[in-house]
Formats: sequence, structure tokens, C-alpha cells
Amino acid sequence: MDTTWRLHIIDRNGKEIKGLIPFCYADFTPDNELPSEGLFRFVENGKMGFADLKGRKLIAARFDFVMPFENGAAEYHIGGHREYTPDGELWTWTGSVDIGYINKKGKIIKKLNQ
Repeated sequence: MDTTWRLHIIDRNGKEIKGLIPFCYADFTPDNELPSEGLFRFVENGKMGFADLKGRKLIAARFDFVMPFENGAAEYHIGGHREYTPDGELWTWTGSVDIGYINKKGKIIKKLNQ
């Protein structure tokens, strides 16, 4: 984490993997964004995608929000926004125009709002 609270990914040799900004859910600490099924979420140009543990972007950042992978699938959202709890501490994603599940290749395997 740098002085602007931006997280950076480094490899085992301490070298920064440039251009890969991990998604951080709440308090800008990496403990809340552990890899799931060998992938972690990243943010690029305001969109989210998935990278592997070597820092390779496997699913392009084309979603407005994604959940971590579970049982080989990840929930995606296109459109929508964060809605904060009254105390401003937590948030949920709401107002999506397209919701569904993708597989580890980024292919949509099920749409939820047809």
C-alpha cells in the first residue's frame, strides 16, 4: 500500500506487477480480498476482472462488479452502484441491469435477470 492508499501487487521476489490493482472491499486492507479458487479480483478503468496468482489477467475487466469464485463460478453485475448502510461503513451492489454467473474463462454460463 502506498501513501495514497492504493494497493500494489508484488511477486515473490518483491518486484511490483505493474498495471494490476487488486479490488479491496471495505477498509483498504488486503486481508479482506483473499484469492478464491486461484483467482483474485482486480480493477481497471472502473471495471472489474480476475487475475491468477502469477498476476496474469485471465478475465478482462469488463464488469461493474464481480463476486469471488465459488464452485467454479462467479456472480457478475453490469450496471448498478454501491449502496451504503446508514452508518456508511458497509455497502452492497444494487441496481444492476445484467446479473449472472461466469466460469473461469469469463464465459457467461447463466443469466439471472432474463
